[in-house]
Amino acid sequence: MRVSFPPLVQSQKRTGKHNFLYRLIPELEKLGVTCVGMDDDSDIKFHFVSYDPAAYGKFKNVIRLDGVNVEQGSNNNRISASYKLADGIAYQSQFSKRCCEAFLSPAKPGAATDIINNGASTAFYSAIAPINLYYRYNIFCSSRRGLSHKRIPETISIFERIQRDDVGLIIAGSVPSKNPHPRITYTGRLTESELGSYYRSCDLMLFMSWIDNCPNTIVEALCAGMFSIVSNEGGTNELINDSTGKVFEVDPPFPYKPVDTNNPPKISEADKDSIARYIENQIVYLGERPTFDNEKVRIENVAKRYKDLFDRVIA
Repeated sequence: MRVSFPPLVQSQKRTGKHNFLYRLIPELEKLGVTCVGMDDDSDIKFHFVSYDPAAYGKFKNVIRLDGVNVEQGSNNNRISASYKLADGIAYQSQFSKRCCEAFLSPAKPGAATDIINNGASTAFYSAIAPINLYYRYNIFCSSRRGLSHKRIPETISIFERIQRDDVGLIIAGSVPSKNPHPRITYTGRLTESELGSYYRSCDLMLFMSWIDNCPNTIVEALCAGMFSIVSNEGGTNELINDSTGKVFEVDPPFPYKPVDTNNPPKISEADKDSIARYIENQIVYLGERPTFDNEKVRIENVAKRYKDLFDRVIA
């Protein structure tokens, strides 16, 4: 089987879907899949989100959908055109699938589909040495581009309720403004290896983002063995079970209609107090560094799911 993939981005600070390809392609090749460029002859063309519908019928096309535009005033015309013609569809989560069904034209009858989470390598993180951090216990969170729905100010508000002076908060990525709290560290944007060092060194991930479909930071944290505290909406909670993290019911059910993503639901003061108390009570145990791995986000298992999807497309 030959599968064409989009070009790989050559960057030390590549993130998201391009980082995912760097992880996926070697695992597919171990399974006997020949991975080639988009201009090469192949059995399947693999696309992120959408593709040129003019190519429909010339190849078998598989799209990986991390979600759709749910913002008020946005449209999904290009995604919808690809969705209804694709021979195979990989949804990143149940939430992603429900959004596609609510916002897009119906999928092609008979299209092969599956829900396949993002993946990362446990071996990659095991090979990274922890780093020395200033505080005995450390909470990690991240904010790509400082987007409002990541709710970094509310994450900080939760942290400020923690009474222990031996607990620090580390915030990676972009933030709209920096709270001067003395136990907060801002790292800016990090490379994959730099992120790995923090994953290996911190005691838990605090991720209160609203409607992410399958956030790489949680996938990576789990593969690095980090316990994760998350909110209940979007697809993030689907990555968590009783042995890998804790889901807090802070959000109302998503309405599956356009919303203002710049104004996510507010986390109540009572819920913030509850999360802070939970962290205070658990962080010593979490600091003993048990393993919080989730096998379904291991990249080798993700690759097997993709190969199965490809097999069904060309059957």
